[in-house]
Amino acid sequence: MWAMETREIKNYILNYKTGKFKEIKHDKDETCEDFCKELCRRWNFPPLVQLLFGLRLHGTKIWLGSARQLVADKHYEFRIRIKIPKLADLNKHDKNTFDYFYHQVRYDVLHNDIPGLINENTRNKILGLCVTDMYVEMLENENKDYPNETSRKKAREEKMKYLNVNYKNYIPRFLYEKHWVILQMRIKKSLKGVDYKHDPLYVKTSYIQQVDSMAPNYLIEEYWGKIAYPQEDHMRQGTCRVRLQIAPYDKEQPGLRMHYAYKDTWRHISTFADFYAIQIDADAKQVRLEIQNSPQGFPITMDSIEEIESFVNCMNIYYRLTVKWTWYLCELLKSPSLDFLNKYKIHGPIGGGYSYNRIKEIGKGVGTYIIRQCEKEFDIYYIDILTKKNQSCETFKINGAAEKWQLYDNENNEISAEFDNLVSLAKSIPVESGVYNRLPPSCYEKPPLLLLCQTNIKSVPASATNTTMITTTQNSPGGLRTQRPVVFTNEDFRMYIPSTREINDEAFEQRKAEYRDRNTEVTLKLLKTTEKLTEFHLLADKWSKLDISEIVKLNGIILNPVALVLEPLKYGPLDIFLRTHEFRRQVVPLNLVETAYSLARALHYLQEKQIVHGRIKCSSLEVIKFDPGNSFEVKLGDPGLPRDLKVRDVPWIPIEDYDDLNNSRNNLKADIWAYATTLWEIFSRGESPFTELSKVPNITEFFRRGDRLPKPKECELLPRIYEIMKSGWEVEPEKRFAPQTIFSPLLDISRNLSRHYESPISSNPRSNGTMQRMNGGIRNGRPSSSNSMFYNNGSLVSNETDQTYISSLMPGTLHTNAYIDGGSSIDNSSQISLLNGHSIASNGSHSTTNAFIEHNFDGECMELDDNRKLSFRGYIGSGNFGVVYKGTIGPLIFNPMEDEEEEVAIKCFKPIDSLNQAKDFLREVRMMKALNHENIVKIYDFHEDWLLIIMEYMSGGSLQEFVAIHRHELTVDDILQFALHIAKGMHYLEQNKIVHRDLAARNVLVTRNSSLLLSDTVCKIADFGLAQFTNHYGYYESTNNRDLPLQWYAPETISCLKFSSKNDVWSFGITLWEMFSFGDTPRLVPKSDFKGEDLLQALEKGERLKCPKHCPQNIYEELMRDVCWSYNSDKRPNFAGIIEKIRNLLIRNGELV
Repeated sequence: MWAMETREIKNYILNYKTGKFKEIKHDKDETCEDFCKELCRRWNFPPLVQLLFGLRLHGTKIWLGSARQLVADKHYEFRIRIKIPKLADLNKHDKNTFDYFYHQVRYDVLHNDIPGLINENTRNKILGLCVTDMYVEMLENENKDYPNETSRKKAREEKMKYLNVNYKNYIPRFLYEKHWVILQMRIKKSLKGVDYKHDPLYVKTSYIQQVDSMAPNYLIEEYWGKIAYPQEDHMRQGTCRVRLQIAPYDKEQPGLRMHYAYKDTWRHISTFADFYAIQIDADAKQVRLEIQNSPQGFPITMDSIEEIESFVNCMNIYYRLTVKWTWYLCELLKSPSLDFLNKYKIHGPIGGGYSYNRIKEIGKGVGTYIIRQCEKEFDIYYIDILTKKNQSCETFKINGAAEKWQLYDNENNEISAEFDNLVSLAKSIPVESGVYNRLPPSCYEKPPLLLLCQTNIKSVPASATNTTMITTTQNSPGGLRTQRPVVFTNEDFRMYIPSTREINDEAFEQRKAEYRDRNTEVTLKLLKTTEKLTEFHLLADKWSKLDISEIVKLNGIILNPVALVLEPLKYGPLDIFLRTHEFRRQVVPLNLVETAYSLARALHYLQEKQIVHGRIKCSSLEVIKFDPGNSFEVKLGDPGLPRDLKVRDVPWIPIEDYDDLNNSRNNLKADIWAYATTLWEIFSRGESPFTELSKVPNITEFFRRGDRLPKPKECELLPRIYEIMKSGWEVEPEKRFAPQTIFSPLLDISRNLSRHYESPISSNPRSNGTMQRMNGGIRNGRPSSSNSMFYNNGSLVSNETDQTYISSLMPGTLHTNAYIDGGSSIDNSSQISLLNGHSIASNGSHSTTNAFIEHNFDGECMELDDNRKLSFRGYIGSGNFGVVYKGTIGPLIFNPMEDEEEEVAIKCFKPIDSLNQAKDFLREVRMMKALNHENIVKIYDFHEDWLLIIMEYMSGGSLQEFVAIHRHELTVDDILQFALHIAKGMHYLEQNKIVHRDLAARNVLVTRNSSLLLSDTVCKIADFGLAQFTNHYGYYESTNNRDLPLQWYAPETISCLKFSSKNDVWSFGITLWEMFSFGDTPRLVPKSDFKGEDLLQALEKGERLKCPKHCPQNIYEELMRDVCWSYNSDKRPNFAGIIEKIRNLLIRNGELV
């Protein structure tokens, strides 16, 4: 009888905490990623850090790919593979992961597995590491629980004796063998005077920092490969051997860099942000990198497919942790877990704070929800949903480990229902609107929790340094721009006669010209009428910021006549070109696929920059070069000036915009639909969609009912092209392809059209960078003619030409110093812009200014005093006051590898309408800036001109949202600790005779030293908009009955607007109620339109908020109902008394504070 084949295999996994291999049995079909997930679960590493880990085949440098299976009986090392910007900061993400990493580093030191670390010159430093290692063990031994001090002392002596005997176990072998006598004496001497007061975490951090400084390339992976000799070495033929280094934080060449062994020089390939895709050709043992501004790609041959997969997998992970967590660069090496999340439209472990802000930012109202992965537990998810208007979101727990999705009840934290799908689960949660809007993951989101390896390193343009590997031509108009477009005069050019070309744009005419100084051809787009000068400036400003070889380059503008100066558009629009009989037979299918690929790269670039083109059509594509059998270069042109969209535009507009066609101009997904239709035009050889739609009575109805343009004849042999079109024509915007997803299919198609795959690629900076057919393969084109007006830096201007930046010509653009043709600068520094549309000059009169009229600061910078710079890094939220941004403060001239920036929050106020409001603003910021306490948000600076406050950044958001997000994790002691923080801050205000007048959970902010540990959470009081100093009687009496938070106010305040610290005590009790209610809104009087009299009447009757379900009765009575909410203010304690009460409660609960 045949035995049943077992599905179980065993492997041996090195655990660095024990230093031993552990036998683990598992299913043989389990992927490496699944196996690592299970190890993380067993050894208590949270989902947030899972991507940092990998499996390395023992004794090699080969790492197992995410989707690969383990080989039975093999030994693997479970180790942290990915290097975060500061290794010692790992403890902020998870202390257990940090501890494991410490043991990994320690193991590598002892086994001499860190290149360059151990040599005769570092002997003393290595000895210091050995002593530090022993010191850690001594401190951890000291921190154990002992019944008495005698036991502790005995354990200390035993540990010291053990270390003196077994010291050689803490020393690398080569060092011990050479110097054991001296080492023994020095170690005994070092351990004698040891101080037991240090925290082991601090000592471990010092150990890791020391190793990092001695071996900065620790965790940097290197691979060997072969590439074609660079064309600069034109005498050499064939391929050369290179060393590839994945160095995410290199000072000069961050990302992927390469070393030429034969000439001992480094060359930069690209930052991670500029990678588009990676392809693997297993048969040729070749990996091909698709990189921005390198249309020809970058192929590398390696010795084995295992090395290739190890290299690509590392690139995949760094890309996810620095650029797009929801994306992998290589289709062949997918992440199974990411596929799962994308399939069910679940966000990664983005955190509740980011999720809440995203729901508010999108602004789809009640019923909007996000489903996200838990940061701490595997197979646990949360749904954050806005259930009521003007309320914070609610969070519900989901179990994903069972056969069905299980929803937890928030009241009892027990499973309440099971569902076949997540949509049904979401709809089971009642919302006021009855309408549900799911926010799926987006590859353009940048959740800080996910991008663990992100730094301030920006994309490095290929022309930024002469060590850059990937470049395009410097002598062609499509070369990389190193200077921004400039302003020319009409006399700089000679017009060709006749040269006017009618184009599909009512606002422009197109003329051929040449630049006089260099006899170099350009194309001018002349504005027919100056009535649209503002629109012209907006177009020029937007187009001037684009820098990619697949988009027509804007070299500058002419002011009179008004014109865009473009690179030469020799053959005109692609649709006319393809229909022209002269060229029709010479354009082969491979040329069409290359055009589709080029346009996809341009579209990806625009989508990454969140720019909507708005007129992607075949007529908007320009044929730049055409050499039958060799080169065919097509670029995307500008969209022209805005015009009302009509029925003739419908084939390029998605269904969701049919009610108002002009909405497509603000819809990123509209460009994907337009790409699909443009693809149809390309493979229909320039024919208009209306050749197929001419007999359709209602075109919008045609598309709405699901009909689409038919498959072009050219696609009969290329069916995947039509599949791409259909994907772009999906009704639901979320289902349309992302441009990055079609890179690999298009390249595969182009390769299949060829007889061979050949890649003699060159890095010659003079190459034209076009995709061509050569011996059946895709390679870079021939060097272009040297007859060009482009200088060595690729610009269309000599160094002697006066430059004027396009942006300085923009109407309404604000600059501290804006020069036009060498004119004088504009200086508004003498004005204090506090009033709406006016400035208060030094003499008190008003003058007009546009300093802040609905200004969006995101992405901008501002110069501060002391050579510092304030940078706006993203939107946080908004309110009645204005907008809050996340930002950084750093040196004016910032070196990302040496300087550090401090994270801050920037509160930008709306325009002020009166002098009284201006005084209120200045009073608030001056009051807050004078405060200095660990539980009050620190104000660093304020800016009167722009009405903004620069304050301490609180990563956890408001306490109201924090307790709602973490309701499933918070304990009673956690909430009491938060209350203690608030009470301490309020005690400080009380001592300084300040009444806050608006204490509530929404006005308490939270920060966390660790991204996961609640014990590291710190609460700080913020928002002093209503705060006032008290008089010598201890109270402040208001005469202003503006909008006040009455539900948080004491009876005497509601009745006569009399404020004292005892009113803040009452508000503190309400805030405590909010915390135990996990962010619920206090409603003693349930009706929404209640008056102060209604609330006062209820309070006088003795009514109070009920005890929250999860609040112990003794806490409710001793801190809220009978204490803070005493009707008689004299019976309420001061904050010193409240602090004492909270400490007593914590002691009774078993935790001494």
